[in-house]
Amino acid sequence: MAKIARVPTGIPNLDGLIDGGFPRGSVILLTGDPGVGKTIFGLQYLYVGALEYGEPGLYLTAEEFPEELKLTAQQFNWDVMSLEESGKFYFLDLASGRIRLPSKALTSKAPFDPDTVLVELLDAVRKMGIQRVVVDSLPGVLLTIDDARVARRFLHRMISAMKILRTTTLLISESYDGATNAYPHLLSGEFLSSGLIRMYFEREGEKLVRKMLIQKMRYTPLNLRPYTVEITSHGLVVIV
Repeated sequence: MAKIARVPTGIPNLDGLIDGGFPRGSVILLTGDPGVGKTIFGLQYLYVGALEYGEPGLYLTAEEFPEELKLTAQQFNWDVMSLEESGKFYFLDLASGRIRLPSKALTSKAPFDPDTVLVELLDAVRKMGIQRVVVDSLPGVLLTIDDARVARRFLHRMISAMKILRTTTLLISESYDGATNAYPHLLSGEFLSSGLIRMYFEREGEKLVRKMLIQKMRYTPLNLRPYTVEITSHGLVVIV
């Protein structure tokens, strides 16, 4: 059997749990509670990919502005701006475009039309040789789609397009809440994606601890147990 090509995640100890990294060309869904570290995961994935592996990355931000994300990166001494200048790291700024603010990053020209945003994303991937993509977040991109069926079809088109382009893509989302039926369209993303990683808080004594469960990863043996995650001065680390 041919060995599956892998893309290192840049998260210490995570690659050892998934046979060396994400399957190349796959689409991974990362869900989690607010504040659990999803955005840090996305930035770290792109930063390490660009710095250590020379793989250009694109961060589509639908909620936070690029300058806010750069401040987050600075907390870990990640020099994202130098990578931008060298053509290894790009932001597609949907957040600024949504409220018509000027932005130094790539800015969507049609912020209220997800289909046009998808075209702009795919165009940027082709033109700039992007190999890693982060979409943060799916609810932000799908904000203007009221019909759950339309949202599911759009999600299917986006995931299929990223697979065809062979980018290794991380889709970030809030946790799906089946009890309140919040974000029901995201449930289809769990089935369509090649991998599913859940991050959440768990109470241990008097404190909350970050946890990670790798629930799904195609072509990869999994032990289906949760691991503690810590945010250090160098970014996220999985404790094994």
